[in-house]
Amino acid sequence: MVLRVERPLRVADALAIQKFSHRTGVREPSVRLRQECLLTASVCAMTTDSSPRPWRARGKTTLLVLTTLLAVVAAVTVWARSQALDTDEWVDLSSDLLAEPEVQESLAEHLVDKLYTELNVAEEVEAGLPDDFGGVASLLAGALRGPATDTAERVLASDAVATVWEQANRTTHATFVALVRDETPPGVSSTDGEVALELRELMQEVGAKIGLSGNRLDQLPEDAGRIVIFDSDQLDAASSAIAILDFLSWFLVVLVAAMYIGVVFLAEPADRVRTVGVVGASLVAAGLVLIIVRAIAIRSAIAVIVENPGNHSVANIAAYVSTSLLAQIAWTGVAYGVMLMAASWLLGKGKLAIKAQRFVAPAFNAEPLALWGGTVAVLLVALWWSPGRSFQSWVSVLLLVVLVVLGVLALRRRTTTEWPDASWSDSFSRSVT
Repeated sequence: MVLRVERPLRVADALAIQKFSHRTGVREPSVRLRQECLLTASVCAMTTDSSPRPWRARGKTTLLVLTTLLAVVAAVTVWARSQALDTDEWVDLSSDLLAEPEVQESLAEHLVDKLYTELNVAEEVEAGLPDDFGGVASLLAGALRGPATDTAERVLASDAVATVWEQANRTTHATFVALVRDETPPGVSSTDGEVALELRELMQEVGAKIGLSGNRLDQLPEDAGRIVIFDSDQLDAASSAIAILDFLSWFLVVLVAAMYIGVVFLAEPADRVRTVGVVGASLVAAGLVLIIVRAIAIRSAIAVIVENPGNHSVANIAAYVSTSLLAQIAWTGVAYGVMLMAASWLLGKGKLAIKAQRFVAPAFNAEPLALWGGTVAVLLVALWWSPGRSFQSWVSVLLLVVLVVLGVLALRRRTTTEWPDASWSDSFSRSVT
């Protein structure tokens, strides 16, 4: 309640005081206050902020819905930027793909087919046969294709090939990033403005393991196994898109954070703790929407793009692995949302919340060393568990630490004020009764 002295006392002032008293339930000012008003010949214009303001509620709801939708878009842009421009993320993704048995099988078939196309395998087989058996070399070469593919699969699962695969993908992605950003660091080059995955070394590794001679493998063309990912026209379009993505990936995240803060600010002061829980529910909703949309989009894209049903399994694995970071971002949002909802409930004024606060009061009233030691232990467990790989990046870990520290400080302030002498025996006795 705010009391202000505004102007000399008049009949209208008395009516204003009467109207205020009727609206707020304050039947009359205190004796001391009335005396001060009479001595100064002023009116006590008493106002209160307790009445709700409809525009706040409408504005908060509208802003919350827009922020939830924008949070989904922001998550997609962050994922797209990381996949497109983060070379380490790309290498991790490609390594995860190669670790899948279905992908190994498909790649082994591709490499063996390329070896049979680029090299005369029948001639290699004939060189190892007696002169009288030269006519069956082609048959033997065809019969060896299956065992060669099986051998290639085992080779692709080895650490040596994993290293070659990782280096090939690292070079390819570094080339892509350099070209779309118009930067050419030392050791990065492209051919005719194209970005390609060079698998010649991988083909030689597989060819050696299936029995082809070194001289024969040296005959492989320089572009053998070369897979063009982007041509020059596609790179021009990608360069413009990347510039926009670079901006949106950070701008939308900052905007979403500011809008969530605005949602809390628009709430009535007495309702802001509960609104923090509403923001948490919004994050949970945004994360779940991302997870559902990802699954639907993958299924629809494979049905439309992949014509051969036999390739659906590999395409499905590739799609889920390539969007694993998006799922991680979604689960991070869900995890943060749940934490905000729990903190909002625990800091609230409901009966169960009050009981919970009183029960945990001894822990939060403990000596700082014990309190923060326990907090660190809880954080370490959360980081170890990391549901949905929620806390795999340093940004998500930092945000988790900040939220936990703020929550602990707020709850400690509440418990030390309301129940400074709380003990565990008292807490357990109350919980039993």
